[in-house]
Amino acid sequence: MQLLNAQFGGTIYADVEHQQPGTLVHAKQRGGTTHPLVIDPTSHLYECLGRDQLDVNTRHVQAVERVGRGLRVSATAPDGVIEAIESADGRLMGMQFHPERMPDDMAPLFTRLVHQASTH
Repeated sequence: MQLLNAQFGGTIYADVEHQQPGTLVHAKQRGGTTHPLVIDPTSHLYECLGRDQLDVNTRHVQAVERVGRGLRVSATAPDGVIEAIESADGRLMGMQFHPERMPDDMAPLFTRLVHQASTH
């Protein structure tokens, strides 16, 4: 997600917990495990998962600070940390969490990825 954001001119926090006061622990090595996620109901992520809230794993130190041109925030943690971004057309989606390490309710994300790869 950070690389995608940087490619579009966005910026990242090198260590969000130290650079943004009041941030939850997001790094596994610092004791973070899971946290709630609030998904924008107008986002492609919401369209894909059909949910506006979700508990996700947390394994990161870096985070998006300023969103890159042509991208928008599609989900945040309760502390305001950006957890997912996407392009307006939904072809690009970046997630801070690791859906490959989550229960089966993440299958729609992978189905979407495979579908887009086979049609574009």
